Amino acid sequence: MADSSTRDVQKVTDVIHQLKMIRNGDKVLVCLSGGKDSLSLLHILRHYQQRCNKARSTSFQLGAITV
Repeated sequence: MADSSTRDVQKVTDVIHQLKMIRNGDKVLVCLSGGKDSLSLLHILRHYQQRCNKARSTSFQLGAITV
């Protein structure tokens, strides 16, 4: 991943954390159309999930479904 992409992902995950958009025990389902927007969202949320697991903070389930 390019440096600018890494920074963008970090910015988005920081906002998710600051606004408490995902809380401990949440189940998050991403609807995938196969386009770049939904795939990017899944990638960002997976990155956030890994970050939370590493910090042993928010634990949530992440799933994807095709539409």
